[in-house]
Amino acid sequence: MQPSSCLLVTPRAPRSARSLRYRDEKTFEPKFTYSGEKGPDHWHELGNGENSLCASGTHQSPIDLHAASAQHGSPTALTLQLHPYPNGTTMHNLGTTIEIPAHGTMREGNRTYHLVQFHFHTPSEHHLYGEYFPVEVHFVFQNPVDASRRALGFFVELCASQGCGEPLLESIFGVVGTVARPGMEASTGPLDFCRLVEHFKSNKIYRYSGSLTTPPCSEPIEWILSAAPVAIDAENFLLAKKVLGFNARPVQN
Repeated sequence: MQPSSCLLVTPRAPRSARSLRYRDEKTFEPKFTYSGEKGPDHWHELGNGENSLCASGTHQSPIDLHAASAQHGSPTALTLQLHPYPNGTTMHNLGTTIEIPAHGTMREGNRTYHLVQFHFHTPSEHHLYGEYFPVEVHFVFQNPVDASRRALGFFVELCASQGCGEPLLESIFGVVGTVARPGMEASTGPLDFCRLVEHFKSNKIYRYSGSLTTPPCSEPIEWILSAAPVAIDAENFLLAKKVLGFNARPVQN
């Protein structure tokens, strides 16, 4: 049974799933890619030096998470709140990921970080004891006082039956085909983060100091990753994979 605070939404019945152009799709070109001349081996060469940390950084992400590379513990000191979108919200195809601006907070002690956006990688960028997962979700937060950033990550594994996955992911990936081309935007289905927040609170986490996993590869970024994966069914995974392709930076440790 879902917690009483969760919204009762139907992931496969979004209010709107129309494709909209927010940039000129014909001329839209990502500033970096995951292969070739703009791939990870060349990110530091792109631009006018602003991406140099992609090669020279000393705490780069992603990493293989294990006992020697990250702290493993409880999330009890962290308070996570993610605002629901009963009528859906807008997702953008950036050519490198699907990004969804959203609101929420992460609090620890007297510090509060505000959610800026969340996005997806296939396969997972971080590894867990040498193993990777089909998908990884990143929630990016920023402190309004000193502009420091935190990233919260969730691994996603496949489950066997249709509809067995996390409803939040189904509400997004079920209509991800409406942003099939870079430069497009469209509405998601209803977004309720309740189960994801409960999952975060109920499982151990890994923490380490790293970087952005995309140019400019800025350091430091405090990473927090849930040690237990959430689930997605094969149908929705294939829909997401068709749009996202391969968009994972290799591990850096």
